[in-house]
Amino acid sequence: MLRFLAAVALCAFSAVVTLEGVYGFAEGLHGGGVRVRLQVLRNMETFVARLALHRERPLIFRAAFLGDSTVVSYPSRARVPDRLQEHYSMPRGLGRIVEVHSLGAVGLSSFEFYFFADRIIEAKPDVVIMPVNLTTTSDRWRMLRSQELSAWLPPERIPEALTLPLHWIGLTTDQLLAYVTLEHLGGFDRWLRHRVAQTRVGATRDALVELLATEYGFDAELDYGEEMDAWAAHRDTVDGKEYRFTVGGALASFGQAFAGVDRDHAMLIMCEAAVSAYVRAGIPVIAYIVPTNVDHFRQLGLLDEERWRTTLEHTRTALKTSGATVLDLHDMFPDSAFRDPVGHFLVSEDFDGPVEVAARLEPLLTAAVREHVERAR
Repeated sequence: MLRFLAAVALCAFSAVVTLEGVYGFAEGLHGGGVRVRLQVLRNMETFVARLALHRERPLIFRAAFLGDSTVVSYPSRARVPDRLQEHYSMPRGLGRIVEVHSLGAVGLSSFEFYFFADRIIEAKPDVVIMPVNLTTTSDRWRMLRSQELSAWLPPERIPEALTLPLHWIGLTTDQLLAYVTLEHLGGFDRWLRHRVAQTRVGATRDALVELLATEYGFDAELDYGEEMDAWAAHRDTVDGKEYRFTVGGALASFGQAFAGVDRDHAMLIMCEAAVSAYVRAGIPVIAYIVPTNVDHFRQLGLLDEERWRTTLEHTRTALKTSGATVLDLHDMFPDSAFRDPVGHFLVSEDFDGPVEVAARLEPLLTAAVREHVERAR
């Protein structure tokens, strides 16, 4: 009887998902990924508001630090922006008080950096720090993008946006217009609540499917979650904990970078567009290529050095030609400096990755402060 009732409940949840799909809103229902990415909108609003608070104070130099989990997924006060801020905790005779504002969030990329550009520009930071993670060129990363984040584009930016490869993340013209219109008319919060409710429906359905499979032997078709299950299988484990990518996992996350990224790759075009937006607004950009576990990839036999150099050269060129100051940190760390497969840095008593990255960024940020002061004279 319990098995029957559970099966009926599963069918009910499936019907809800199907009805949602009729209205075209049912992408990514199997987990909280959509909810997390959409919360980025609210977080970014908070960060931008905080950044804007001091824009009229002439003695404050404000750095907007963008980024993904390689920037922010560390203990409190130990993130890369926090470590960079520590370099300016004492007076240094720069003529400005330096504030580093973290605008990073898990899963961001050049697409989001472009979508958020105008809101950040409105807050008038004195410099933007923008990391570029080479995994964002992969098809796996492309599948994780959330088209709704394009809602932050202002209507006047749409003509330019339509010339960019938005199709790479599955964003169509009608979707773009719909999202921007919703935000412009003030209805995006309702949309956000609707999407969050959808992810809860999907997550509940998944929990029910797992219950049926483990407790009652009910073999449902697991359309949702299969991709993530396969993804988990691409990671080696040590003592039951994730440790390093297998060949399959490395190829899924960095395969395009290994093969040699073309100059016209969608992610590089979006990098250029994001940097150009800031530079045209008179805001200098410091862009750095995120440290990557090249030692491990070499051990796996995956690095064709010539093709890898092509990826790096095209990435640096895209950033430089759009006006950024570029710092290439891709080979900064050995294998032992990474705590997991996806490239987060180790934080321990013996080694602190965010501290090391911040130390490399500090001279560029200090130079930007000095240039700012010189221009103000």
